[in-house]
Amino acid sequence: MKEQLEAYRKLRDLSQEEISLLEEDPDQRLGPLLAEKRDLLDNLEGLDREEEPLRTAWKENRDKISPAESERIMKLSRSMAELLEENLNLQRKGEEAARDRSVRIQRELASLAHGKNANRGYYTEVDRRSRFIDRNG
Repeated sequence: MKEQLEAYRKLRDLSQEEISLLEEDPDQRLGPLLAEKRDLLDNLEGLDREEEPLRTAWKENRDKISPAESERIMKLSRSMAELLEENLNLQRKGEEAARDRSVRIQRELASLAHGKNANRGYYTEVDRRSRFIDRNG
């Protein structure tokens, strides 16, 4: 459970960095960050499968452990739940930042296309053909 908790903390940190990159300029750092995040999520899935028997056994054995151990486990569970909630919120925020970035890029592309069309309007068909004609011969 502690390993999962650490993985969720790392996921939170990566998600915060992802949002920061999306809101600024992601350049080449976003790809490796997303790959690391994907690997971490795969690792978390594996840990979840490994701990499934423990969760099932917990229901049957929780009365057999000491109150101190039970409290420690419950504290870890609460921390895990808080991190999961935080990660879900960050995931939503990251998706929103990605959509906003996509809109900005679409606007930039539209602006470039508009500029290219405006630039074309300054030349007549004859001007465009004659630019490359050797005028000396």
